Formats: sequence, structure tokens, C-alpha cells
Amino acid sequence: MEFKTLQHIKKELSRLSSIYGVLVDQWNGKLVHGNDATYPQTVIIQVILGNMASDTSDCANYNHTEEVEKLYKSLDTLKSLDQYSNKCYMTHFPYTEADMIILGNVMSEGM
Repeated sequence: MEFKTLQHIKKELSRLSSIYGVLVDQWNGKLVHGNDATYPQTVIIQVILGNMASDTSDCANYNHTEEVEKLYKSLDTLKSLDQYSNKCYMTHFPYTEADMIILGNVMSEGM
């Protein structure tokens, strides 16, 4: 994966993370239950999406190969959470969107 492709993926994942944050606020109780109920998997997914979107390219010890590996490991973690929760829409949505973002960018890389 090229550097500019990874940067574009991270930018799109940052947008997804923001959108998911709004959905989590609504799902976790502010509109649904009227209290501050939380569902741990949504918080975990929010953290994973945030980590996937973080840009570490300006760090001194930046390693492009490691960053790509971390991206795919995080995607695998999202997939596992989705499968564990029987594809609840709050786990299925972030996994499928992140997967499509990565896949779409990698496929367009060679064009």
C-alpha cells in the first residue's frame, strides 16, 4: 500500500469515526433510554476507529509497513466484534464501512 493511499484511508476513517461517535451518543442512551447507559462494545469500537484514523506519519519512529499491519489488525478486531455480537447494526456498520473504505482505496491505488 502506498503512503498516500494510507493517508487517504486514515482521513476517511476519521470521518467514519466522527459519524459513529454521533450514533454511539444516541445509541448509548441519550436519546434511547434518557440516561447515560453505555454499551462497552460501542466504546471499544469508537476507540479502535480512532486508533485506525490516527496519523503517525510525522513521528520519529514511523514505520509504514507496521502502520499498514496495524490497520489490518484493527479491521480484523472490528470483524471479530461484529461476529461476536451477531452482526448488531452498531457493530456491523463500522466494520463494513471501514472494510469498504480500505478495500476501495486499495483497489483504486493501481489506477
